[in-house]
Amino acid sequence: MSRRTLATAGLIVLLGLLVQARPGEPPQRPPPRPVAASIPAGSSWTTYHHDNGHTGYDAAAPALGAITTTPGWTETALDGQVYAEPLAYAGVVYATTLNNTVYALRQTDGTVLWRKNLGTPVSSGWQCGNVSPQGILGTGVLDTVANRIYVATILNSNKNYYLFGLDLGNSGNVVLQTDITTAVPGFDWTIEQERGALSLNNGYVYVPFGGRAGDCGSYHGYVVGVPTSGSTSLLFYQTPSSGSGIWAAGGLVVDDAATNNVFAATGNAVSNGCGSVDQNDAVVRLGPTTLAMQDYFMPQDWQNDWCGNDQDLGSAGPLRISPNLLFQAGKWGGGFLLDPTALGGVDGQLFPTPKPASYSQAEVCFGNHSDATFGSFAYAAPYVYLECEGRGIVALHLDTSANNPRYQDGYEDGFYGADNWQIDRIDRQSGAPSRLLQRRRRALRLQRDHRRSALPQRRLRDQPVRDAGGGERPGLRPLPHRHQVVQLRHSAEPERQPGASLHP
Repeated sequence: MSRRTLATAGLIVLLGLLVQARPGEPPQRPPPRPVAASIPAGSSWTTYHHDNGHTGYDAAAPALGAITTTPGWTETALDGQVYAEPLAYAGVVYATTLNNTVYALRQTDGTVLWRKNLGTPVSSGWQCGNVSPQGILGTGVLDTVANRIYVATILNSNKNYYLFGLDLGNSGNVVLQTDITTAVPGFDWTIEQERGALSLNNGYVYVPFGGRAGDCGSYHGYVVGVPTSGSTSLLFYQTPSSGSGIWAAGGLVVDDAATNNVFAATGNAVSNGCGSVDQNDAVVRLGPTTLAMQDYFMPQDWQNDWCGNDQDLGSAGPLRISPNLLFQAGKWGGGFLLDPTALGGVDGQLFPTPKPASYSQAEVCFGNHSDATFGSFAYAAPYVYLECEGRGIVALHLDTSANNPRYQDGYEDGFYGADNWQIDRIDRQSGAPSRLLQRRRRALRLQRDHRRSALPQRRLRDQPVRDAGGGERPGLRPLPHRHQVVQLRHSAEPERQPGASLHP
């Protein structure tokens, strides 16, 4: 298909869990029809999942009932596929393509205000991978002070990765172009890839790298700090073990309200990397002006369950809930609440079963221990939202009323898992309400109180929605409270990833 369509805006469904294209196999079905929907004028979404904590929640957005539905724009022809999350600021939507083009689109009608191509993308030569051409994959970031958008991409001319800064007020004129890869000793573009979202803070753009689909070569995970001043004195962090890529589409989070520290989640090691504790299947905290590793967390069962089974903890980017609370889950299906100020090393979580208690996993995806979740999470109190492969979207009810997280052991109606999360399920596979929820088969609840409190339960059910042609199809019902997200969709269906390197 030579023309790609971007259906802007549209489906107000769930907090910040934006469906992204997955690098991998070609779509098996035709692209969905563009859907018209209203866009609140002046909406601002300047970084992946809205803020540096990647909560996916805009508290300033109008309540659902306060929005006047108006016709939205339905199609804009772009020059390539869109894998990165579109961003919005001052009435303009910014979208980037695999053809290395940045588009500025008028938010109200989709008119192309300007476009800037950064150079021919790489289309061959890698040792493994499943995306071609390989232009802008990761989500960029808007700098509203300098009036720029920053994106990272690789150029075919010399096979180097660059951070580009484009002037939003001057038709995307390139005002910054910093070579990333030559500043990192031993970096090999044929086995490394930039997929995760960029983060901006403290005068740096932070750029994550991980391996390619197929896990070829002795790649590493990297975080590179590129000064927005134009200085070529770059910072970088490299995971000690081979593998341990930082590849999830959610990218990095930054503690911008307190320490300016940077947090990344790593994947499993490769080769003999599962033999030692080397920040594999970990959440790492990095210093803001050095990217030196300050602290890390790894699950108690990191070696046998996560690393040995190729079930990356870093299949999704971290979620910063507050300066003292961070959420992480991964492919093995376990979830963790962490203290960002003291990650605690191996088995250092606040929840579940903090030391010295014997470890027991807190299930987040109905007991699935194989490729359970990918991409990123979202948070609007009191719920953490995540996607569970094949099961739709899950809401985890957090009670943060006390300092120390606790949970109650037990089983109800045969649903397997530790009694610690309250799970609300949306199943996109069927238009009928979830029988699992109707039967109340297991209220898994996270409790941070010393008593078992009667937390409210919400059921999120599939409801038929009308497509652009007037027919009914399974869809997602808006949440029954006042949280709103506009989902930006592209032409390609989400693609299934056979390896462990490129899931968004």
